[in-house]
Amino acid sequence: MRRCLLLLFTCAISCSQTKEEFTYYRGINNNDTAYLAININGNDFYGKYVLVKGWEMPVIGDITGKVKADTLTGTFIYTPYQHRHPKRTAFALLRREDKFLLGSGAEIVYMGIPHYAPGALYFDNSKFVFEPTDKPLIFK
Repeated sequence: MRRCLLLLFTCAISCSQTKEEFTYYRGINNNDTAYLAININGNDFYGKYVLVKGWEMPVIGDITGKVKADTLTGTFIYTPYQHRHPKRTAFALLRREDKFLLGSGAEIVYMGIPHYAPGALYFDNSKFVFEPTDKPLIFK
């Protein structure tokens, strides 16, 4: 009986210790800095996104979405400073070699899920160009 419990306990611990492989990026625009920790797994992606605007409180949240060719589209869920309820906005990235460009455009909400209107997503004059970096302290 003890052996069965020990085997079950060992299996449970080893299964729960999956290591998430994130790639870290940083983008700078004047006094604003954005950090990205992303894991791309097949046609899905998830991770963390942090936006630091000058001396304001950072905006920290989770990103999730789908990958289609070189475009990653999904949502960014965050809780604004001193707010109770989380907010959800559309989020898009364009992969260019080893960099990502942050997308923008007109957002629409359908059934409570924000996304970019068809044909409204663009990456020209992107506010942030994310370049690979080591793991920033903000993600520790």
